[in-house]
Amino acid sequence: MLSTQVSFSQNETKKWYFGSAAGLDFVSGTPTMITTSSMAGYREGTSSVADAFGNLLFYTDGATVWDKTNQVMANGSGLFGSVITTQSALVVKKPGSATIYYVFTLGPQGSLSGLWYSTIDMSLAAGNGSVTVKNTLVHTPSCEKLTGTKHCNGTDIWVVSHDYNSANFRSILITASGVSSTATLTTIGSVWNTRYMSYGSAKISQNGKKLGCAFYNQSLPYGTFEVYDFNNATGVLSNPLTLPIPLYFPPQPIWTGQSPPPPRKLLSRPEVCFPYGCEFSPDASKFYGSGAGDLVFYQWDLCAGSAANITSSRYAITSFTSSALQLAKDGKIYVARLGHQTIGVINNPNLSGAACNYVAQGPSIAPALCSYGLPNFISQPPQSSFSVSINGAVSCNNVFFTLPSPPTITTTACASTGYSVTSFAWFFGDQSSGASNTSTLTNPSHLYPAQGIYTASLVYRYTNSCGGASTDTLKQEVKVGSPPLLSPMGFNICNGNSITLSLNGMQSYAWNEGSNASSIVVSPSITTTYTVSGTDAVGCPYVSYQTVEVYNSPTLTVKGPTVTCPNYQIKLTAYGANTYSWNTGSTTSVNLVIQTSTATTYTLSGITNGCVTKTTVTVLQKKPDVLISGGNVTVCPGTAVTLTASGTPIFAWSTGANTSTTTITPTKTMVYSVQGMDNKACTNTNSVTITVQTKTVAVDFTYPSPVCESTPTLAPVWAAGSDSSGKYSSFFFPVDSITGKVDLTSVGAGIYYVNYYLPKKACTDSATSVASVTVVSAVPLNLTPDLAITPGSSVALQVSGGINYNWSPAAYLSCTNCAEPVASPPENTTYCVVSDSGSCVSKACVTISVTCETKNDYSMPNAFTPNGDGINDQYCLKGWSACLNSFHIMIYDRWGEKVFESSDPDFCWDGFYKNVALASDVFVYVVNIKKTDGSTLDKSGNIHLIR
Repeated sequence: MLSTQVSFSQNETKKWYFGSAAGLDFVSGTPTMITTSSMAGYREGTSSVADAFGNLLFYTDGATVWDKTNQVMANGSGLFGSVITTQSALVVKKPGSATIYYVFTLGPQGSLSGLWYSTIDMSLAAGNGSVTVKNTLVHTPSCEKLTGTKHCNGTDIWVVSHDYNSANFRSILITASGVSSTATLTTIGSVWNTRYMSYGSAKISQNGKKLGCAFYNQSLPYGTFEVYDFNNATGVLSNPLTLPIPLYFPPQPIWTGQSPPPPRKLLSRPEVCFPYGCEFSPDASKFYGSGAGDLVFYQWDLCAGSAANITSSRYAITSFTSSALQLAKDGKIYVARLGHQTIGVINNPNLSGAACNYVAQGPSIAPALCSYGLPNFISQPPQSSFSVSINGAVSCNNVFFTLPSPPTITTTACASTGYSVTSFAWFFGDQSSGASNTSTLTNPSHLYPAQGIYTASLVYRYTNSCGGASTDTLKQEVKVGSPPLLSPMGFNICNGNSITLSLNGMQSYAWNEGSNASSIVVSPSITTTYTVSGTDAVGCPYVSYQTVEVYNSPTLTVKGPTVTCPNYQIKLTAYGANTYSWNTGSTTSVNLVIQTSTATTYTLSGITNGCVTKTTVTVLQKKPDVLISGGNVTVCPGTAVTLTASGTPIFAWSTGANTSTTTITPTKTMVYSVQGMDNKACTNTNSVTITVQTKTVAVDFTYPSPVCESTPTLAPVWAAGSDSSGKYSSFFFPVDSITGKVDLTSVGAGIYYVNYYLPKKACTDSATSVASVTVVSAVPLNLTPDLAITPGSSVALQVSGGINYNWSPAAYLSCTNCAEPVASPPENTTYCVVSDSGSCVSKACVTISVTCETKNDYSMPNAFTPNGDGINDQYCLKGWSACLNSFHIMIYDRWGEKVFESSDPDFCWDGFYKNVALASDVFVYVVNIKKTDGSTLDKSGNIHLIR
């Protein structure tokens, strides 16, 4: 609910460019990925700047400046910074100028390159900017620490570094006149005279009052962080505070970029984390320190009181790898994670201990990679330089609303030194209240007249240690709502039915059954109370209850006869409900009917508490069970069969017999029936079939012929009316004795025979038959053997021996009915070819493996002659591009200067460097590749340039 008024100038640090092609955009308030960075490869220290609206102007790694189009700025290469310096660059806008910027740069590890600055004019190159003055020396040698802050006058800028082989902090003032030629030196602490002491960053707190730095002294306790008081009126440091950290075995750095990062650790013995990153919380009450790629980093409470209390307030934060720390304009501190595609974030850096809420898996920068560093910025005093905030609760109980707990103005004591508030002016955002809309009290109250959203503003005036006066504004949103009364509503339904519950006119809904709609459909099985909560039109909360009373439907029972003879009267009686309704028209529990000669279904509805249950009763005609034994058999002509009936006392056969038993001698298939009658004249009829078997039988069958040799299965074809229930046999090849299927895989061309035998049955004699099988030979095909190609390649296939050809599958073939198709498959593929010669079909297959495991030995030429004769004028690679995910080559002269670099596996070098032809000499190349199978290859060697 709290928001600090934001000025346009705060957008200048919201475009971050860092690491290997990594970037984050903070303009929207939530960091989103930038994917257009031209800083490919390892970058440690960087700096970037945007305009007042958050539009990118330029970014730099200390050696090169890229403009807003991600192209190298005019005259933007050759700066004396380094991609392996902790804080290699710092961008400073010239006070009083809209277009002039300074880029301060540092060399690595206390080298003689020292501290320099270059001048950029953004009015040049059509607004893309140009470097007008390059590499102006400030001091040499210098350590890798470079930071800055606003002068207490709010206009000028301090840039602070530390001299190498010295105990001097160097404060340089930048004014509207430019970079001061003299510096304020503070001799404090120890002499920093090794490259390890040179490493690590320095930061100034947002209020300009504290300077912290990471420091490695190579003697016990090895790793420490140091915090000083900083006078942003004079540039002088004082009151050093040493914050030691414990020993442990540091992990190995992880890096998967195009070139390895420089070592930042001593791994030969147990030691402290290599002190590297540091940062202050926005309110300057907390100080954070991290190592170079370590598993933990630390927090100290600078408001703990004495130096001993501050030192003992150290809190370890598990980071899963951390390096540089950088405060962003969203009030969060972001943490570099070497070799990762996400960066960490401290969400609440003003809070102590675990409440700071560190998350390792923060914003994604994939597919880019993070290195040790993050962008370096001038610390900007916050709008509330001494941590002013508004505390107070807001209620939504009714329309006429008074702040129940008046807002309270608070400050952070240890972070507000040198500042004082001189006046308050409240504006409640309620124009209709006239003079009551304002107040000069510290903690006022205000009555709002109606539902709505109001914005209350606090304008306060304060002075700083320089005597200057400033005005800032804080805003608080006040919501006055009118939620519905908590009135239950009753509904009655029958069990198993549904009902719609609705509550309209609100902004959001949350039912206890999980729905977020204004209406829900429910089907409770018991009486249930449903709760709906949410917010009204202005976001105030509400809750309502609706109870659904559930009644069970009656359980019906019907008693009475359900089986009877035709024309009998029956009585059906119902139980279980309060009222009844029969489909016959009866409304009592008793239903009297005369049963007809057919089955009849009666429907009953029972009603209790308005809930209806329906049931049906089916009354069937009674029919006696008449059974016949001895029937449904097959006999030969003239065979006697005895049939016996049972189930009733009286029988009448279709043969004329009136007894329970009758004997017949059929000469053909016949159906015999009997009618039975019980003592109530209820009758029923049953029948059986006597099948008479004839003596005629046929055993005629053939095999499809001719067929190709090696046919695995061949079945017989029977003539209509033939009996195929006999047995098969053959002297020539396997045959299934039941089905007659033959297997020709073991015989060659020729004529073969299959015998068939039908054994004698009850009414038939045995029979035999013979069928022939003619077998012909298939034509062999000669086909290209299996082979392998690289991705994107082609190969010619060859087949011979057939009459015609048909290839499959057809994909990636130049033709499908020719003898020599060209195949270009993108993946492993088996191609088969079929040739049809008469009744035989020949088939052969070849497999093409698409693989990177071919005979590419990745060899490198060792000489070339760029003399213009058209022969070997360039140093080129050919044939490396297949099966590579990445490629990188660098060529150095004998003094270690890089004269050529490329990521194209098919590159060519003409022997020029900076448009100048190089003389005959021996050069060194370094090649790093990553194959598509995940393996890597590193090569190095010599190149002879001969003119």
